[in-house]
Amino acid sequence: MPDGRFCPLDAEFGKLNVLHIDTHAPLPDLLQCTEQRLRLARNLLASLEGADTCDLRPVAEAAQLLLEDACGVLGQVDKALGRWVG
Repeated sequence: MPDGRFCPLDAEFGKLNVLHIDTHAPLPDLLQCTEQRLRLARNLLASLEGADTCDLRPVAEAAQLLLEDACGVLGQVDKALGRWVG
């Protein structure tokens, strides 16, 4: 029986959640993971300047995936802070 330690990330592109967040990970590690994904997504989107239309879809999908991961981890950070504050 699951102990609730690992929370699945939403699976937008598949039917099964195979990526999970360790809910017991230290907050600095969770924030570093989020920051890395946000920076990568920002850099990907910035690289679109002057791109051909055919280049947009794969880059946009990669940025979307990174942003969804970052939002999932931030949600876990929010829950952890809520436990500490509330």
